[in-house]
Amino acid sequence: MSVSRSDQAQLVGFALVLVVIAAANTLFDIAEGAQGPLRMVALSGGFLVALIAMYSLKSRVAALAVLACAFALSTWLMWVRLDPLAFHTLYPLLAWPLAAWGVSWLIVREVYPRLPADRAKLAPAVGGVLLVMHLGAGFGMLNAAHAFLKLDEAPVLGDAASLSEAVARRWTEGQSTWSHGVFVEAVVAPVPGGGLAARRDCAPARQGFWRQGPRLPIRQETLGAQWIDLILPDGTLTRVERVAHIRNTFAWPSTNADHRECGLSEGDPVVIRAVPREQGAGLVLRDTSLIAYGTPEAFLGAYAPRADLAARQFGGLGFLLMLSGLFPLLAGALHWWRARRA
Repeated sequence: MSVSRSDQAQLVGFALVLVVIAAANTLFDIAEGAQGPLRMVALSGGFLVALIAMYSLKSRVAALAVLACAFALSTWLMWVRLDPLAFHTLYPLLAWPLAAWGVSWLIVREVYPRLPADRAKLAPAVGGVLLVMHLGAGFGMLNAAHAFLKLDEAPVLGDAASLSEAVARRWTEGQSTWSHGVFVEAVVAPVPGGGLAARRDCAPARQGFWRQGPRLPIRQETLGAQWIDLILPDGTLTRVERVAHIRNTFAWPSTNADHRECGLSEGDPVVIRAVPREQGAGLVLRDTSLIAYGTPEAFLGAYAPRADLAARQFGGLGFLLMLSGLFPLLAGALHWWRARRA
């Protein structure tokens, strides 16, 4: 399918804008160094360019190509910039805006123009349905991003009483409210037979452009017993379910001279993010999403900015998705208005 000269000129312009966005965020860290709402534009900026292209380009192939390039750019930015746990948690949800924008684009470009005049009033109704779809998907993305937002203000529990209260609140406020768990401070209890309570492969983190450490062919799974015994600051004994993947670990110390193995041993301070549950006469921590080494102050001071950046960038994409739902509604209303005047 041939592309008109007008579309060719627009494609060059859209490509240059995407290149500028990629360079600004990968080489100059404009989003990471920004404050407030400006931290939200890294992902949404590329997709905003794609949305403009989808409705301004006459060629369907060219329009979809720009959307594919924006998706590739967002994947790249999330891969090299965001925390690995946030990336693997939030990245699958990119399917929501892609599906919503694709359906809306097809309806606006292919369905609205084919509606007969006596059925033009259906266009605003369809646009309203699409708006609701955009809002629902956008709120879902914001809810997912909220799990990584302002973690430096999150309470860290450290005694049996607060854990019991969290269990009661979980059942009162609903399971979804506590799906990401709570933060718990503890130290690793003595390991039967000595040795490590859990271990993983590790390698020295790279600096500069590759912010989130190495992408080397190392073992991605953690090793050890299924449960790790812990001692809370008030002396209570509890257990936490070991995480299965290294992306659910943070700052585990090296255990040998060549720094190829990291792990947790007796007495190591840890911060857990898990769901407290009653088991027998005590409490255990299940559905663990993160096991970090260090005190709460050290952990939250190092991890919270990384998580906050991921939350704000992904949240910005959620806001863009909700706002873009107005376009099919307005396009439907405009089609109906024109049909009435014809």
